[in-house]
Amino acid sequence: MADSKIYEVRIYKCKPDEFQSFVKLVCSPEYSPRLQTSTPFGIWRSEIGNLNELFHIWGYDSLAHRASLRKKLSENENWLKVIPKLASKWVSQVSQVTKPVSRIHLEPKFSVGVFFYLYTEDQNYNTVTVDNNCQHCVTLLGAFKVFIGGPYGAKYFVFNARSLDDVEEFMEASKAEFSQHSISMTLLHALPVSPLQ
Repeated sequence: MADSKIYEVRIYKCKPDEFQSFVKLVCSPEYSPRLQTSTPFGIWRSEIGNLNELFHIWGYDSLAHRASLRKKLSENENWLKVIPKLASKWVSQVSQVTKPVSRIHLEPKFSVGVFFYLYTEDQNYNTVTVDNNCQHCVTLLGAFKVFIGGPYGAKYFVFNARSLDDVEEFMEASKAEFSQHSISMTLLHALPVSPLQ
């Protein structure tokens, strides 16, 4: 069952030689004003797929709620000092406002597992089918459909898996389905500041 919140997907593409320092800055006390203003669904760095990226998902009650929190951040002197440091390390950023199209799980099923997301711009693809052989080792944490920030209707499916071998098994079992819908996959690693570990 979907919830009524909105979720902002933010993706920061960093310069390769600046990526590790960007990750360290996000994990440092300097970043705490952002985390104190609102709690993310998750913050991950890319491991395989779109490299040198930080992938964030932030939940809000509404667009007005998001705007009020952004205003609060813009008045925080400590946050204003860290923004130029962050911005000097990325080459692009994406912000997409999404609505959940599945139940959102705020706890990973596998405490020592791995994370990955699938992405598609196929308007007709709304649900990822987890093969019966993989249901014990791969779980959908949330599905998010873009409605602002385009492309409209694009979807992110965020998963937790027990191990890398299980990710491989899931991808192999799903290859026929995924090839029909131009689905790409990015393997993620949770940052220490991410609620989902």
